[in-house]
Amino acid sequence: MRSAADGRYYLDVEWTRYGVAAEIHGLPHHGVVQWSKDLVRSNEVVIEGPKLLFFTSYVIRHESTLVIDQLARALRAGGWPGVVRPHASRLEHWRRNRK
Repeated sequence: MRSAADGRYYLDVEWTRYGVAAEIHGLPHHGVVQWSKDLVRSNEVVIEGPKLLFFTSYVIRHESTLVIDQLARALRAGGWPGVVRPHASRLEHWRRNRK
């Protein structure tokens, strides 16, 4: 998340029509000062704007099924009529974990 001189915040990705945004945090966000700044900015975004989801770069790379699921549910709650089509790794995860 970046802020501009005019006080506006720029998110990593935003689906304005559905009131959803996402932020991706990697290692640069781990320092306590940066983390604190990120949280304060995030609060401002949530007060004025969209549902804001947070993901680490790790979960995006290693647990993409979880990321896709959470994004899809948030988008649907905002009125998105779309359907998530499973890809091979999602199907394999489902097959391994069903009971």
